[in-house]
Amino acid sequence: MERKNIKNDEKSLQDFTKIFYETNKKLIFCDTLDDSKNYFDIMVDGLFSLFRSTNPRFSKSDYEANAKYMLQMFFTKCLSIKHLLEGVNYDYKNSKEVYSFRSLMDFPSLLSLTRDLYEALCVFELIYIYPKKEEHHIIMYNLYVIQGLSERQKYYSEEYKEAKDLELDLIEKARQQIKNTCFYLQHKECQKQLDYIMNECPTCWRSIDENRTPIIKKFNQENDYTLFGIKEGVFKDLYSYLSVYAHPTYLSVLQYKDAFRIEDNRSQMLACNAIRNAIVIMSFYISDYCGLFPDCEEVLNEFNIEKKLLIGFYDDVFRNKHNI
Repeated sequence: MERKNIKNDEKSLQDFTKIFYETNKKLIFCDTLDDSKNYFDIMVDGLFSLFRSTNPRFSKSDYEANAKYMLQMFFTKCLSIKHLLEGVNYDYKNSKEVYSFRSLMDFPSLLSLTRDLYEALCVFELIYIYPKKEEHHIIMYNLYVIQGLSERQKYYSEEYKEAKDLELDLIEKARQQIKNTCFYLQHKECQKQLDYIMNECPTCWRSIDENRTPIIKKFNQENDYTLFGIKEGVFKDLYSYLSVYAHPTYLSVLQYKDAFRIEDNRSQMLACNAIRNAIVIMSFYISDYCGLFPDCEEVLNEFNIEKKLLIGFYDDVFRNKHNI
């Protein structure tokens, strides 16, 4: 996103940046639950503007359409988080007693959805953004198709034989698309690895880059986010943290118990931390989606300059770019 309505000189830019930061500092750092909600709402507005501007039904290919469906899935997960931030309510009453819960924060679900956003960002980047060459995109996308459809093959019963056979044909077509690439034909050392992935369909993700050894490498959710131009340390231990507390581990039970201690208002601190991480992830996703579909940039121009800066803030800061 480009800065508009700002004079093109360093002092004016510095003055504007300082005013913007001081005005929005509490919002940016999600100091309170209200700040977190307000910032999150701005990010959701940004996502919705992309959502309504890219219709999968008018795509040139399944590859393009599925990128748009990924955005829709990402958006609906964000709406679920938005709903959770209001807390869950419950009423119970009979002839003798009445119980009510109001705005009870469901932390396991909040953290689980935040982890879902992180995983969605990683998959989107690995298929659509990180690959350096067109053939790399073809390989990564078709590996994604093969893994997904192969997994579903396990659950088809005989009554769904027609659907099963149809998807077997799609799997074979995806394999052939990979085998027909110059990359597959020329990189003999990668053929065996690709054949294994296509036939065995392991669930782990992979990245592809001809400028390193090995060219095809398992993707580590904990540390490999730096492949996407994100500064080291931004998501340090985040995936482990979200996984531990989103699952019914002993630590998640301890966290749930501690979250509702009245004396330190820990529940709001945990919620603010989760939302801040979600906002960072959303900022990266919006920026790279606009890179994939440049026409979306015009849609974001409907927002005022302050809102645009907030949408792109963490992408700018944590990727060391100046493209807001």
